[in-house]
Formats: sequence, C-alpha cells, structure tokens
Amino acid sequence: MKTCIVLTPKKSRFSPLLFAGKMEQGIKKASELGYDGVELNIRDSAEVDQDHILEMLDSHGLKLVSFGTGQAYYEDKISLANADPKIREKTVDRLKDHIVFASKADAQVVLGSIRGTFSKNPKIKTIEYKGAVDAVKTCADFAKDYGVTLTVEPINSRDTSFINTMQEGFDFLKQIDRDNVKLLADTYQMEFDEKSITDALKKAGNLLVHVHLVDSDRQVPGCGDIDFESVLKTLKEIKYNGYLSAEVLPKPDDETAAEKFIGNVKKMLKTI
Repeated sequence: MKTCIVLTPKKSRFSPLLFAGKMEQGIKKASELGYDGVELNIRDSAEVDQDHILEMLDSHGLKLVSFGTGQAYYEDKISLANADPKIREKTVDRLKDHIVFASKADAQVVLGSIRGTFSKNPKIKTIEYKGAVDAVKTCADFAKDYGVTLTVEPINSRDTSFINTMQEGFDFLKQIDRDNVKLLADTYQMEFDEKSITDALKKAGNLLVHVHLVDSDRQVPGCGDIDFESVLKTLKEIKYNGYLSAEVLPKPDDETAAEKFIGNVKKMLKTI
C-alpha cells in the first residue's frame, strides 16, 4: 500500500485539506516526506493550470492519484441529486472537465459530496435518485472513453442521505451497472454508520480502489479512536494495494499533520 496526501490549489470551505492554496509548498513537502502520490481536491478543473500542476508533480516524483470533487457542492451548490435537471447537467459538465484532467495522469475521479443529498419529500426524492443515477451513467460512459475510473464514496448520515454505507454503495453500483464505477472507503465516514468498518471493507473486496485513512474527528491515524491495526490488516487480507490518502485536518498545522500521517501510517504498516 502506498501513501497519498490531499492538496488543493485554493482555500475551501471543505477543511480537511493540507497546504490549502499552497500547492507548490505541499508538493515539495510531500516529496520530502516520502509520499507516493497526491489526491487533488478541486472545485473546477477548467480554472487551474493543469499542465503546471502535472509538471510540478512529475518533477517531485509524485503520482496524481485521484480527484476530490466536493468543493463544487459546497462552493457552487451543484450536485448530482439536485431535482433541477439544469443543475444536474451543470454538475455533469463539471465532472466531465475533471475526467478529462484525470485522464492526463491515469487518476480516479471521486463521487463523494458532489452527489448532494435528497429531499425529505418521498416523491421528490424518487425524482432526485433517478436523476442522479442517469447523471452518473452519463459520467461513467464519458469516463470510459477516457480510461478513467469513478469512485463512489459513502458519506456519513449527518452530512447526506445519499449513500451512507458500503452496502448502499453496492446497491448504487448495481443501479449504475458500469464496470468503471468502483468504491472508495473513508474510515472517518465509516465510523458513523457502519456496524463494523472491517466487515464493510471485506464486503467491498476488489471493488475497493481508493481509501481515505482518517481517524475520528478527521485526525491523523493514531490520534483518535479508530482501530487502524485491524483496518490495515483487513486491507491486506482483501489484497488492497492502492493508496492510503491523508484527507485530514491541518492540526496543529499543515507540516505537522503531514509528517504525523506518513510517520504513523508507515509504523502501522510494519506491524501487519
């Protein structure tokens, strides 16, 4: 398993990001600390210098692994589950831009917070769910032409009513029925709604292609309540060989959090 740090070119309301708005500093520090890759959390791929980002990563020997896309939901109020077809279309267009960027680096594109949430009205919810399924199918078909995998991330029920558990993720993937749509596990999110994080990981099996390794309260692994020895042993058991991504809060600061994450995770990996 490899390590990955989550960076963003601009500061965002979404706070568990390191070196927010300081990409060059973050990339340099990640390389110095021995990270293998970078997950780019980005609002709009059309508004960044893609070639410059790729050049910086390449010059520091880092792989662009994945694209977090939730900033569009928090900042621009667009989502896949919106009942307004025009907003869904705008969300699909935003994701298509991410997919084209991701294809330049063989990176994944995450469908997490950008899914949005459902209305409490059952009739409207039915419309929203169908709209989201159709939108993701459109994105998946577009992504397949570019050789890009989409990853569905279950998010806790305090933040959304749209896919809270791995089982719900499975059910959604069945609706999508596309072989380039897989699962992402976030241990912070899983602590809320999964009866057992390890059982959920085992259920994900070979559909699991990315992991956010985060402790309770979005802390660095080893600073909260989650049993990461069991988590990592389970990942090894299911033969997960992807990235362990640091989507953590910058506490007490960016550099300390980045150092603690890779230091703690490498120690943990040696024990399994």
